[in-house]
Amino acid sequence: DTEIGQLDIPIALRAYPATPRLVNQSAQASYTAEQIAATEPIAQRITKAEAWSYYAGFELQLAAQDSATITIGLNYQPPAELAALAATDDPFPALAEYASNAAAIKADLVTLIKPGSELASGVTPGQSALAALAVLATRVADSWGFVPSSPASPAEDAVDGLVPAVSYQFGLQTRTRSGDHGEPLMSALVLIRQPGTDSWGPGQSIPLLGYLDEDGQLQQLIPPVPPVGEPPLTLSYSFAADVADSGRRTYLVWYDDLNVISYQNARASLTITRNQNLAPGKRTNDAFVYQTPELSFTNLAVPSLQWDQSLLFGTGLVAGLPAALTVAFTDVLGDPPTAAAVEQKLNGNYGYRLVAAGAADSPLSPDDLVSLTPIFYRPNFAYTTSVPADTGAAVTDWFDNHVPEPGNTAFLSLDLQVFSTMMPSRRQPIMQFSRLDYQLD
Repeated sequence: DTEIGQLDIPIALRAYPATPRLVNQSAQASYTAEQIAATEPIAQRITKAEAWSYYAGFELQLAAQDSATITIGLNYQPPAELAALAATDDPFPALAEYASNAAAIKADLVTLIKPGSELASGVTPGQSALAALAVLATRVADSWGFVPSSPASPAEDAVDGLVPAVSYQFGLQTRTRSGDHGEPLMSALVLIRQPGTDSWGPGQSIPLLGYLDEDGQLQQLIPPVPPVGEPPLTLSYSFAADVADSGRRTYLVWYDDLNVISYQNARASLTITRNQNLAPGKRTNDAFVYQTPELSFTNLAVPSLQWDQSLLFGTGLVAGLPAALTVAFTDVLGDPPTAAAVEQKLNGNYGYRLVAAGAADSPLSPDDLVSLTPIFYRPNFAYTTSVPADTGAAVTDWFDNHVPEPGNTAFLSLDLQVFSTMMPSRRQPIMQFSRLDYQLD
């Protein structure tokens, strides 16, 4: 048998790889309103309404010897030590207050060692000075925190001092094939999981890949079957059509179905390495390896989702509202809702139906024409277990002073806005449910 098969000869390219370009990144809703059926259970509808997709686009021209290393980080926030400092009050105002009063206090303290007449109040200037000094010293102590002598070194992937809570890094390589006339065509893109990355994505999901065609339309590659069990080292994505292997091309990588409460921002970075792995299992001499500087998107991609259709989360008397709200907040914020790194803003409205979309005695429908009257407003707050009961008490208080017309198809409508708290100095809205409805019996 003289068959020796295909012979691969590694050839190092003695040229710097083509510089990549960051095209764009975006945070988009994973589902449109039309893709969420009104017949689905409310918990599933809320889950889909809170789902978002992170897209990152890169313009590349990869040779066979090149590998693009892509890193996607989620939940960027200040390092733990900086966050602790941000939570501490600045001691400067307390120190300034002491400095402005120090001279007067010193003068009054002298009276402690000199004879003097007591004031009409029975308190000497020295006693008053001691009391003032104790107050000022307490204010300084309360705001005094540990300040490192030198700034901590930021993490390698922290472009602006922010670090991700979780990140996924993988290499991207191209595979080609010959067309019917011998022309080189794109066959597949292969992702290689990098050391330190234990899984392919959040919740054992895998990233999706695509490219922009000549018309600027996104063409998704055929993904592999999501792996079960131990994550494989590589994933191969096939081209569905004949695509010439020529010139620069814009590729996109994205994750679908990210929960907006669990994952509140994202950012990607990219670098290209040439000649590093010319032979399987062998590392090329560093003298032949070229690498571009790491490119990272400057800003974070932060979702801003809105669901403006009615979601009926309960039916019953006002007394049953707290129990229904407990379930609704758990559906929105996760279990337990107190663990979510968010704040909420809540508007409450009393509503009644003006015109029914169906029969006059039909249940409340999202398509009904309704009237809404504001009854309470609660500014930004962190969720606690008392929130449902407090909300129920506010509604009860309003009904005690406003008697609705009998016979109305009435309901309570809540406008809930959720804000990310991962940036202590920046509260960004990430989700809004404009109509969480509770029908009144």
